[in-house]
Amino acid sequence: MKGINVSSRIYLESLIFWILTPLLSLLVILFNVYRKDKVSLLLFSLVIGAFSFVYIPLDNDDRVRHYERFYEISGLDSFSGFMDYLTNNNLPDSFVYGIMYLLSLFTNDPRSVFFVASTLTTYIFLLLYVKINKEIFSFSKWVFFMCFCLVIFSFNYTYLFSGLRFYVGAAFALLGWYYLCYCQKKFSGFLFLFLAVYSHFATSLVVVSFIILFFTLGKVNFRKVFYVSFFFTLIPSELLFQWISMLPLAGSYISKANDYLMYNDILSEAAQNAAIFKLILLYKSLWVYFILMFVYIYRKSDFKDKVLLNSFFVIISLRNVFSSSPTISQYYDTIALFLSVLFMIKFYMFYINKLFHLFVFYVFGNFILDTYKYRYNFIESNFKVENLTSASLFGSDVEEPLKTTWK
Repeated sequence: MKGINVSSRIYLESLIFWILTPLLSLLVILFNVYRKDKVSLLLFSLVIGAFSFVYIPLDNDDRVRHYERFYEISGLDSFSGFMDYLTNNNLPDSFVYGIMYLLSLFTNDPRSVFFVASTLTTYIFLLLYVKINKEIFSFSKWVFFMCFCLVIFSFNYTYLFSGLRFYVGAAFALLGWYYLCYCQKKFSGFLFLFLAVYSHFATSLVVVSFIILFFTLGKVNFRKVFYVSFFFTLIPSELLFQWISMLPLAGSYISKANDYLMYNDILSEAAQNAAIFKLILLYKSLWVYFILMFVYIYRKSDFKDKVLLNSFFVIISLRNVFSSSPTISQYYDTIALFLSVLFMIKFYMFYINKLFHLFVFYVFGNFILDTYKYRYNFIESNFKVENLTSASLFGSDVEEPLKTTWK
């Protein structure tokens, strides 16, 4: 390839491999990420999109309900019919359903929504990682790749492949936070924050938190809020619901809070019936206490990025307030853990410490547990001959959901 520079050649190599075999191209793309090729971050996102496309859900997963929504929307004959559908089904946070409608004009395959959404979401997270930690490119390839792995292992892939709406909303919320607090671009920032709420109502508190951060930049230190928030990890869900019900919230939000706090949600029920879930919920709750210990130990260090530091404090505090509900705290874990990863990476770049490596092992262990929990889904989804080439992968039929059996 004479005349083509190294960066372009790396991109072409990865792209050709992805076009030929999306899933097997992962190894080539990871090698090019190791070589600090920025374009490979987009191609890695496309690989995640392909994994999401072939993912076979459990029969009680949100993904099954999204399939049903897609089929209903694809049967509509006009845009006005789509708007009536949203109104009749009381779907105000409908950005993802808008994506469904657009894609239904070109395909009858509901998996296309997950391919687009997972690719977009993964790329936004990776883009924010390299923008906020620009200094990482000056470090060795090994350190760069280790930090990249820390970011991608912090994702909950089963949630990304099945939950859809909140991960999209979280990505837009973080993008809005970046444009608002780092770039000082109000229009772009508020636009993405609006899209976040329009994607999933649960991002509304995150959005409010980011707006408060924007208007208090350089004025308020949220460290004390962070410490106090750990008090809420001791409060039972019944008492928390009583406090929330006293707030002037819409009836639909009170109803949601009632479902998640007063009754066992799906994660709580699973934990009662499966030993692996009990282990996972316990393990997932440990990382915030590690962060608490880390922040206290290094409380006198001069961390330069005050935006990231205060954002990290506020979102973990929000996560702690709702820790009595596994489902709600899992929502906020998506953003809180990502911000914690960004914080730990930036801290490591300026203050190399052994606790960072302990955090890396924790995040990797978290990834292993999540993968083990849904091991049958991954085995059934990925170990198929038709997944070897793009044509057979994207031309395959939608599989029936797997039966739920927690062991």
